[in-house]
Amino acid sequence: MRRKLELVLIVLLLVALTGCFGLLKPGDPEELDLKAEKSSIILGGTNTLTVVGKDARGRSVAVEPAADAWSVEPADAGTITPDAKNPAEAVFKANEEFEGGEVTVKVTWEDLEAEITFEVKAVVITGVWAYNDIKDQDGAYKTDPKVNPNHKDGARQAPEESEGSGFARCYSTGAVFIDWLYGGHWISWDIDVPAAGEYALVLRYSCPLNDEDQQHRVRTLTIDGEDYGTFEFIKTPENRWGNEPKHWGVQVIPGITIEEAKTIELKLTHAGPDGQAGQSTALAYLALVSPPDVEIDEEFLLEIEQKLCIERDPNKEWNQEQ
Repeated sequence: MRRKLELVLIVLLLVALTGCFGLLKPGDPEELDLKAEKSSIILGGTNTLTVVGKDARGRSVAVEPAADAWSVEPADAGTITPDAKNPAEAVFKANEEFEGGEVTVKVTWEDLEAEITFEVKAVVITGVWAYNDIKDQDGAYKTDPKVNPNHKDGARQAPEESEGSGFARCYSTGAVFIDWLYGGHWISWDIDVPAAGEYALVLRYSCPLNDEDQQHRVRTLTIDGEDYGTFEFIKTPENRWGNEPKHWGVQVIPGITIEEAKTIELKLTHAGPDGQAGQSTALAYLALVSPPDVEIDEEFLLEIEQKLCIERDPNKEWNQEQ
């Protein structure tokens, strides 16, 4: 009898805790909580907004605002589209023509209202061609007796695949360099940065390295003398030189802060052993892009190349002799 009484009490307690007696059942919402997936997006980008109700004890309550309950300020910043299957969710898409700045999304439900503000940023792209725009280069390769005489002048322009082709390793003539082989070999560029902000460095490169040459993939980055640490190039697709676009890879280095609009000196230093040559790393261009979390996909790489006035020939074929 006692065990039966205990079981009954346990069942009653469980029933109460599940809200059947209203002990933990959320009440009517007294406020709305609106959240955004991202704190900032780029022009043309999207941001997902989600709203829930909150009762007097802070517990979530489902709400279903009407489609016209969502609004955007300023109105020309973009469009807001509620999810037909989930009225508590909507997607904001920024207009390409919007000048950028803070955007506020509001939602109402019955007599409650919530709003959230995030930033819409214009994409900034600036950069240089890897070979034609070299400012300076130096290193022990110039005086080290172990250095191959063919490499005594450091990085050189990638040769044309055929006479009159107009392209070297599938990029505009004068863009790509090769023979970045020796530890301590540094190369510098001046890059005009049009606005202060957070940037990512995008490097378009080809690097057919063997595993034993891993130490020759490492480079050190400095900007205006400030050390941004080292990074490692990884093998590019098919581990080939870049005579075809599919042989090229991209390295993205985030976390670069430029305090004001100015011309910066960007320097990359080969961090491999001095006096030892590994397989070369070819570089086509360097670009600084902002915001730093922009997606670096094929479409964006083409946008960078268009901005830098560098052309790509998608019809190049691999030349085993190069």
